[in-house]
Amino acid sequence: MKRLGTIVLAVIVTGCGPAAFGPRVEVIETRNLAPGFFAVVVDLPEGADTDQLLQLAKRACGSEQRCRSAIWTDGSQAPSGLPMDLTALTTIALTYNANHHTGYEKVAWDCRRFPQPSSDACLAH
Repeated sequence: MKRLGTIVLAVIVTGCGPAAFGPRVEVIETRNLAPGFFAVVVDLPEGADTDQLLQLAKRACGSEQRCRSAIWTDGSQAPSGLPMDLTALTTIALTYNANHHTGYEKVAWDCRRFPQPSSDACLAH
């Protein structure tokens, strides 16, 4: 039992968790659709921790005080400008909206592909 406790403690201290051992989600392209609005196309390998999508959406915003980003897993369906067509709208994997002036932050997932504990976190498709 002492050995198991040591292993668990090592995992906590080093910050290694399941995501550290799974495949990485890679950004293929980031498109600036409008000021403060980014489309991010990613390669999502089988078995990857999908929480990485949120981190990539936040990273796309950089230092923007007001930002919106959306993630697509298929570049052929991601928009290259606005307005978005129906295919682009219905194939969004995740959206991230933030206003750092007010502290507002909202994340919405395509829950058909990425189930969430609450329907409040789902895109309306």
